[in-house]
Amino acid sequence: MFETPQQVFDAMPPAFQRDKAGPVELALNFSVGGEDGGEWGLQIEDGECRVAAGQLRNPTATIRISAEDLVAVFGGSLNAVAAYMGGRVKVTGDVTAIMNVLSFFDFPGDA
Repeated sequence: MFETPQQVFDAMPPAFQRDKAGPVELALNFSVGGEDGGEWGLQIEDGECRVAAGQLRNPTATIRISAEDLVAVFGGSLNAVAAYMGGRVKVTGDVTAIMNVLSFFDFPGDA
C-alpha cells in the first residue's frame, strides 16, 4: 500500500476521520530513520488533521521509528503495539495520548 514515509504522511489528511477522533487535540512529531526518513509533524485540532515536514513546537509526543516500520504500521502489516513493546518504536512524551491514533484514519485499502 505505502512504499515511503512521505506517502504515509501525504495520505493522512484525506484519510482522517473526524468522527472517529472526536474532540481529541494532539501534536505528534515523527522522527523517521533510514532510507526515505526525515521529520514530520502531525497536528490534530478542531476536527482537522494537518501534516508538515519538520518538527512541531511543544508536541504531545515524539515518535521515533524506522522508515520501514512506519510504512508497515500504517500499511497494516505491523502491529503498532507489538512494535512499541518490542522496542521498534520509541515514544517520548504522553504515550497514552497516541494509543488510538491509527484508528482515526481510514486509508484506502484498509480492511
